[in-house]
Amino acid sequence: MRSKIRLHIQRLVANLFEGVFSSYLNSTRGIELDELRQYQPGDEFRAIDWKATTRTGVLHVRLKLVDRRTNIFFLIDRSGSKKFGSTNFAKEDIQSSVVSILVQSAAETGNPVSFITFTDRIEKFIPPQSGQKEIIRNTENIMYGRAKGVLTDINCAFEFLNNMRFTPSLVFVLSDFLAPFNYENSLKYLVKKHDVIPIIISDI
Repeated sequence: MRSKIRLHIQRLVANLFEGVFSSYLNSTRGIELDELRQYQPGDEFRAIDWKATTRTGVLHVRLKLVDRRTNIFFLIDRSGSKKFGSTNFAKEDIQSSVVSILVQSAAETGNPVSFITFTDRIEKFIPPQSGQKEIIRNTENIMYGRAKGVLTDINCAFEFLNNMRFTPSLVFVLSDFLAPFNYENSLKYLVKKHDVIPIIISDI
Protein backbone atom coordinates (compact mmCIF):
# COMPACT_ATOMS: atom_id res chain seq x y z
CA MET A 1 0.00 0.00 0.00
CA ARG A 2 2.80 2.40 0.88
CA SER A 3 4.47 1.79 -2.49
CA LYS A 4 1.18 2.61 -4.26
CA ILE A 5 0.92 5.87 -2.32
CA ARG A 6 4.48 6.80 -3.27
CA LEU A 7 3.86 5.94 -6.94
CA HIS A 8 0.78 8.16 -6.93
CA ILE A 9 2.81 11.01 -5.44
CA GLN A 10 5.59 10.52 -8.01
CA ARG A 11 3.05 10.90 -10.80
CA LEU A 12 1.67 14.10 -9.25
CA VAL A 13 5.16 15.54 -8.87
CA ALA A 14 6.03 14.59 -12.46
CA ASN A 15 3.00 16.54 -13.66
CA LEU A 16 4.11 19.51 -11.59
CA PHE A 17 7.60 19.48 -13.08
CA GLU A 18 6.18 19.27 -16.60
CA GLY A 19 4.20 22.42 -15.86
CA VAL A 20 5.12 25.40 -13.73
CA PHE A 21 8.43 24.17 -12.33
CA SER A 22 10.11 23.07 -15.55
CA SER A 23 8.99 26.13 -17.49
CA TYR A 24 10.31 28.39 -14.74
CA LEU A 25 13.74 26.79 -14.59
CA ASN A 26 14.07 26.68 -18.38
CA SER A 27 13.03 30.30 -18.87
CA THR A 28 15.38 33.24 -19.38
CA ARG A 29 14.39 34.69 -16.04
CA GLY A 30 17.32 35.33 -13.77
CA ILE A 31 19.87 37.87 -12.67
CA GLU A 32 21.00 40.27 -15.35
CA LEU A 33 24.76 40.59 -15.59
CA ASP A 34 26.77 43.02 -17.70
CA GLU A 35 29.51 42.01 -20.11
CA LEU A 36 31.66 44.83 -21.49
CA ARG A 37 33.76 44.00 -24.55
CA GLN A 38 35.08 45.55 -27.73
CA TYR A 39 32.69 46.05 -30.61
CA GLN A 40 32.45 43.21 -33.10
CA PRO A 41 30.82 43.23 -36.56
CA GLY A 42 27.15 42.37 -36.14
CA ASP A 43 26.75 43.95 -32.68
CA GLU A 44 23.75 46.22 -32.29
CA PHE A 45 24.42 49.95 -32.43
CA ARG A 46 22.25 50.57 -29.36
CA ALA A 47 24.52 48.27 -27.31
CA ILE A 48 27.48 50.65 -27.64
CA ASP A 49 28.74 51.87 -24.27
CA TRP A 50 29.78 55.44 -24.99
CA LYS A 51 31.42 56.01 -21.61
CA ALA A 52 33.75 53.04 -22.07
CA THR A 53 34.34 54.01 -25.69
CA THR A 54 35.30 57.56 -24.71
CA ARG A 55 37.50 56.35 -21.86
CA THR A 56 39.43 53.80 -23.90
CA GLY A 57 39.27 55.31 -27.36
CA VAL A 58 38.04 51.95 -28.64
CA LEU A 59 34.44 51.15 -29.52
CA HIS A 60 32.89 49.00 -26.75
CA VAL A 61 29.49 47.37 -26.31
CA ARG A 62 27.75 46.37 -23.08
CA LEU A 63 25.71 43.18 -23.30
CA LYS A 64 23.11 41.86 -20.90
CA LEU A 65 23.63 38.29 -19.86
CA VAL A 66 21.22 36.26 -17.78
CA ASP A 67 22.19 33.93 -14.97
CA ARG A 68 19.47 31.29 -15.10
CA ARG A 69 20.31 29.76 -11.75
CA THR A 70 17.67 30.40 -9.16
CA ASN A 71 17.29 29.49 -5.52
CA ILE A 72 14.61 26.93 -4.74
CA PHE A 73 13.05 27.27 -1.30
CA PHE A 74 11.03 24.63 0.51
CA LEU A 75 8.86 26.04 3.30
CA ILE A 76 7.76 22.96 5.22
CA ASP A 77 5.07 22.87 7.91
CA ARG A 78 6.14 20.59 10.78
CA SER A 79 3.20 21.30 13.10
CA GLY A 80 1.21 18.63 14.91
CA SER A 81 -1.86 18.71 12.65
CA LYS A 82 -0.15 16.46 10.12
CA LYS A 83 0.37 13.64 12.58
CA PHE A 84 -3.20 12.58 11.87
CA GLY A 85 -5.09 11.34 8.83
CA SER A 86 -8.32 9.62 7.87
CA THR A 87 -6.42 6.78 6.18
CA ASN A 88 -3.73 4.42 7.45
CA PHE A 89 -1.16 7.10 6.68
CA ALA A 90 -0.72 10.35 8.55
CA LYS A 91 -0.46 13.52 6.50
CA GLU A 92 3.07 13.76 7.85
CA ASP A 93 3.98 10.56 5.97
CA ILE A 94 2.46 11.88 2.76
CA GLN A 95 4.29 15.17 3.16
CA SER A 96 7.61 13.40 3.71
CA SER A 97 7.15 11.49 0.46
CA VAL A 98 6.23 14.65 -1.45
CA VAL A 99 9.22 16.53 -0.03
CA SER A 100 11.73 13.78 -0.80
CA ILE A 101 10.56 13.43 -4.41
CA LEU A 102 10.39 17.18 -5.00
CA VAL A 103 13.78 17.83 -3.45
CA GLN A 104 15.45 15.05 -5.42
CA SER A 105 14.05 16.50 -8.64
CA ALA A 106 15.10 20.01 -7.64
CA ALA A 107 18.62 18.86 -6.77
CA GLU A 108 19.02 17.35 -10.23
CA THR A 109 18.55 20.79 -11.81
CA GLY A 110 21.78 22.02 -10.21
CA ASN A 111 20.06 25.00 -8.62
CA PRO A 112 20.73 25.88 -4.97
CA VAL A 113 18.10 24.45 -2.60
CA SER A 114 17.11 25.90 0.76
CA PHE A 115 14.86 24.67 3.58
CA ILE A 116 12.73 26.55 6.09
CA THR A 117 10.72 24.41 8.48
CA PHE A 118 8.16 25.98 10.75
CA THR A 119 5.39 25.36 13.26
CA ASP A 120 4.25 28.43 15.19
CA ARG A 121 7.90 29.45 15.00
CA ILE A 122 10.84 28.92 12.69
CA GLU A 123 12.20 25.48 13.48
CA LYS A 124 15.17 25.26 11.09
CA PHE A 125 16.71 27.24 8.28
CA ILE A 126 19.26 25.80 5.89
CA PRO A 127 20.63 28.39 3.43
CA PRO A 128 20.68 27.63 -0.31
CA GLN A 129 23.18 24.91 -1.17
CA SER A 130 24.05 23.00 -4.32
CA GLY A 131 25.15 19.39 -4.68
CA GLN A 132 22.75 16.46 -4.71
CA LYS A 133 24.31 14.56 -1.81
CA GLU A 134 24.34 17.60 0.46
CA ILE A 135 20.76 18.51 -0.43
CA ILE A 136 19.44 14.99 0.19
CA ARG A 137 21.27 14.86 3.52
CA ASN A 138 19.71 18.19 4.49
CA THR A 139 16.29 16.80 3.61
CA GLU A 140 16.72 13.92 6.02
CA ASN A 141 17.90 16.24 8.79
CA ILE A 142 14.98 18.65 8.55
CA MET A 143 12.22 16.08 8.06
CA TYR A 144 13.05 13.64 10.82
CA GLY A 145 14.15 15.92 13.62
CA ARG A 146 11.69 16.64 16.42
CA ALA A 147 9.85 19.95 16.09
CA LYS A 148 9.64 22.20 19.15
CA GLY A 149 6.28 23.75 18.29
CA VAL A 150 2.88 22.11 17.81
CA LEU A 151 0.64 24.84 16.39
CA THR A 152 0.85 26.37 12.91
CA ASP A 153 1.73 29.94 11.98
CA ILE A 154 2.33 30.21 8.24
CA ASN A 155 2.82 33.95 8.56
CA CYS A 156 6.05 33.49 10.51
CA ALA A 157 7.55 31.49 7.61
CA PHE A 158 6.54 34.08 5.02
CA GLU A 159 7.89 36.95 7.09
CA PHE A 160 11.13 35.09 7.72
CA LEU A 161 11.76 34.72 3.99
CA ASN A 162 10.58 38.26 3.27
CA ASN A 163 13.16 39.63 5.69
CA MET A 164 16.03 37.96 3.84
CA ARG A 165 17.62 39.51 0.78
CA PHE A 166 17.43 36.84 -1.86
CA THR A 167 17.09 37.31 -5.60
CA PRO A 168 13.77 36.22 -7.18
CA SER A 169 13.37 32.55 -6.32
CA LEU A 170 11.02 29.61 -6.63
CA VAL A 171 9.23 28.92 -3.35
CA PHE A 172 7.33 25.74 -2.52
CA VAL A 173 5.05 25.92 0.53
CA LEU A 174 4.06 22.50 1.89
CA SER A 175 1.34 22.53 4.53
CA ASP A 176 -2.20 21.35 5.24
CA PHE A 177 -2.96 25.07 5.70
CA LEU A 178 -4.98 24.34 8.84
CA ALA A 179 -3.90 27.61 10.37
CA PRO A 180 -5.22 31.12 11.06
CA PHE A 181 -5.40 33.21 7.90
CA ASN A 182 -3.05 35.86 9.27
CA TYR A 183 -0.61 35.81 6.38
CA GLU A 184 -2.43 37.80 3.68
CA ASN A 185 -0.06 40.78 3.79
CA SER A 186 3.13 38.75 4.08
CA LEU A 187 2.01 36.51 1.21
CA LYS A 188 1.26 39.52 -1.01
CA TYR A 189 4.75 40.82 -0.33
CA LEU A 190 6.29 37.40 -0.97
CA VAL A 191 4.65 36.86 -4.37
CA LYS A 192 5.77 40.29 -5.56
CA LYS A 193 9.35 39.05 -5.52
CA HIS A 194 9.18 35.27 -5.76
CA ASP A 195 7.16 32.63 -7.59
CA VAL A 196 5.22 30.84 -4.87
CA ILE A 197 3.73 27.37 -5.35
CA PRO A 198 1.50 26.12 -2.50
CA ILE A 199 1.19 22.36 -2.08
CA ILE A 200 -1.71 21.41 0.17
CA ILE A 201 -1.04 18.23 2.13
CA SER A 202 -4.26 16.29 2.62
CA ASP A 203 -5.45 12.71 2.87
CA ILE A 204 -5.29 10.69 -0.35
